[in-house]
Amino acid sequence: MTRADWSALHPIVAVIPACNEAAVIGEVVRDSATLRDPTHAPLFSRVIVVDNASTDGTGDQARCRGAHVVHERRRGYG
Repeated sequence: MTRADWSALHPIVAVIPACNEAAVIGEVVRDSATLRDPTHAPLFSRVIVVDNASTDGTGDQARCRGAHVVHERRRGYG
């Protein structure tokens, strides 16, 4: 089985929780999307940002960089 075959059957998704991270989330999403495995295939099939009730546009910044954004109304702090 090739890496492409394995990736199609077993996708890896990056899930990034964020609360008021508009200043840096775009860079984090961009860097996550450009990571490669040893065969140079994309490491993640999808990047998801969980926006924990941000008030600074974190979700908008993540979406602009290509992430799928999920909104969580309950504020969370790591």
